[in-house]
Amino acid sequence: MSAPQPHPCQACNLCCDGTLFSESKITPAEYPALTERFALYPLDDTYAFAIPCRYSTNQGCACYAERPKYCRTFRCSALIAFEEEELGLADLEQRIADAVAARDKVLALAGPGMSLAEIRADQSYPGKAAAAPELHLALGVLEMLLRRHFCTPEMLAQSLSPRSGSGRPAPSPSG
Repeated sequence: MSAPQPHPCQACNLCCDGTLFSESKITPAEYPALTERFALYPLDDTYAFAIPCRYSTNQGCACYAERPKYCRTFRCSALIAFEEEELGLADLEQRIADAVAARDKVLALAGPGMSLAEIRADQSYPGKAAAAPELHLALGVLEMLLRRHFCTPEMLAQSLSPRSGSGRPAPSPSG
């Protein structure tokens, strides 16, 4: 009998490390329990926290058992395709490896200490993009991979790319 395989998300972490999202909304019902654990700020009709949050590690989420609802329920399009058996494990692993390599290239080209959110904001200025064409190209490749393989149709329909926020639907008023 072979050992159980780890869940594909454990090798990915793109939704938690700031690659896919820069923030995550919480439900109104979660606010009291999360207000002391997360640095929450008002966003639209609820609150949100920045991603990566203080619980994000290279090995995944340090508060996995008590993570917020959106963190528990989010499924990227690659994971959905895998779960629906439209994508094999080897192909899923390759998509993750390609995105991680593209992210790592962007971070290496930007230099030490810059987060993806800072790089994205910096590269949105035309003068900055022209001054660092290799970085701008690498960021474009990363964004293309994320849109093609990880963004859900809902994220794309709302024009919520990894660059522009959580991409997660606003919680219902009932939470």
